Amino acid sequence: MKDRLKGRALSVNSNSHFCLALTFVLNKSRRDRDLDNMAKAMQDAVARALNFNDSRIVHLDIVKLVFPSAEEFVYFRLATSSLSTHDDVLGMYFNHIFGGQPRLDIS
Repeated sequence: MKDRLKGRALSVNSNSHFCLALTFVLNKSRRDRDLDNMAKAMQDAVARALNFNDSRIVHLDIVKLVFPSAEEFVYFRLATSSLSTHDDVLGMYFNHIFGGQPRLDIS
């Protein structure tokens, strides 16, 4: 991963949040692999290769596709995200009644 991404250091604020989209294309012999384990390994590898803390990933989109005779590969897209700034949130509150607690303010 490091060799593949050599020279592609992130040029964003270290406090940025990220969205990581992963698409795993597997052949028939590997179809039983756990998607969550593959995603975590890839998330760690991307973060190490691009030198950022993977705790900054706030949105993870993962897909596993199986094709009987496919060459296996992983496609990933990393983008900054404003999800945690709540810029695109329609309502700033979750309306819930749980144990008599007040409304949850996500700001």
